[in-house]
Amino acid sequence: MEDIVAELPLSDRMRQGLCGAPSCEHDLLACVMAYERGEWGECEVFAARARVESAALPGAFLEAVGWAEELNDED
Repeated sequence: MEDIVAELPLSDRMRQGLCGAPSCEHDLLACVMAYERGEWGECEVFAARARVESAALPGAFLEAVGWAEELNDED
């Protein structure tokens, strides 16, 4: 993961969060991953740590799915 994110145009904080360093960015990633797995309790914990309203997660998830589908349709 470290080799991959080193090549991406990301901030140092984002790179560190993606590689597992304790940060708001890492908590947000963990929240998304828990949401995708349907681990609602864990999702709530990471959402609170990332200061994200858990009520906003379903809409954000649907928006992300729509965005991914648009990108897929462009191929």
